[in-house]
Amino acid sequence: SHQPEPDDPANGVWVDNPIGPGEESDQNNFDAPPNLLAYHCKLHADETGTLNIVATTSITRGAGNIVSFAPTSINTGGYVWWRNQDPQQPHLPSPDDPKLGPWFNAAIESGARSTPIQFNSPATVNYHCALHPSEKGVITIAAAKTAGS
Repeated sequence: SHQPEPDDPANGVWVDNPIGPGEESDQNNFDAPPNLLAYHCKLHADETGTLNIVATTSITRGAGNIVSFAPTSINTGGYVWWRNQDPQQPHLPSPDDPKLGPWFNAAIESGARSTPIQFNSPATVNYHCALHPSEKGVITIAAAKTAGS
């Protein structure tokens, strides 16, 4: 069994009970911005790791049957993944600037999520759905803050 907990107590308690062999934690909502969090096993302090928290961009179908991509902000080196919450159609996020992509080889089916995409330079990245070009989104990548800044 293992019980991961953050090295920085300010990042809260992740799991209340040890996770047994073959079990998964249902903890998936972190009260932290997308970044890397160092952790250790509460039961085995010499077992450590880094958890990469990624930003989630939802694809939703709202009033008037309009599909939207939620705006997303991350720091350089951060990751974004898309969750397709549109129950009607697959979607394929693609950067407007062809030098940045394509990001995916296949559409994200209804109810599925993409693999994460890493962004390493500060920028504003505009994108669209390659299957439905009128559907647009934006990702803002800020320079990562360094210690002391």
